[in-house]
Amino acid sequence: MTDGLLIGAALSLLAGAYWLHRTRPPATAPVAPAPGHAARDPRARPPAPNFLPVMRYDELVASTEMAGRIAKIEQKLAFAPNNFHDDVLPLLQRFSEFVQLLPASESHHHAQPGGLLIHLIEVAEYALHFRDSYKLPIGASTEEQARLGARYSYAVLVAALLHDIGKPVADVRVRTVGSDNGEPRTWTALAGAMLEQRAVWYSVDFPNAAERDYKAHQRLPVVLLQRIVPSSTLAWLGEYPPLLQELMSY
Repeated sequence: MTDGLLIGAALSLLAGAYWLHRTRPPATAPVAPAPGHAARDPRARPPAPNFLPVMRYDELVASTEMAGRIAKIEQKLAFAPNNFHDDVLPLLQRFSEFVQLLPASESHHHAQPGGLLIHLIEVAEYALHFRDSYKLPIGASTEEQARLGARYSYAVLVAALLHDIGKPVADVRVRTVGSDNGEPRTWTALAGAMLEQRAVWYSVDFPNAAERDYKAHQRLPVVLLQRIVPSSTLAWLGEYPPLLQELMSY
């Protein structure tokens, strides 16, 4: 088995997922706040009308109505409940709390608040659907494919969640405000999630092309891989080095 075959399998999975995703009409309705969210202090009043609340995982899932798709992801992975809780749920939580309600684009598909989270969860579900058509790693024995199957399914999930995360995050300007409603500060995505930086509110706008950090498109996925995947899970993936190397270079 060669790295080229591994790359080809991963690209085929995500290309198929993207094609299926593109056949769906883009959502245009704004995402509603999670129930009861606006009544909480210190979020009762945003510093300005264009600010969005920084949410935790459960709120984000409720706001974007992604619970059904996440349930399908759990079903397609077919992990034991304790493995899903230890390996998959932290991944979904950290990923969701990182992207918050950022849009997936300025004016194309999923341009509404929450569009990036919706887009990537959809692609993850489709990628796992297409993964069922592949026996991975390609060229390995049936026994080896059975032994490594769960690792490859997890890697497909991670690759799908991270495949498009660099461009939208790097192409937007996010300003955050803490609980004191002080002066807005620029969110540095490479420094971690907004919650980790104690943000309560944030605003999003799109700078002109000259101001965008295009190199961040390449940096973010590798950085986020190490941030959002539990260390014990990375060690588990690393028990088969070609898979982890492939994921790191994707």
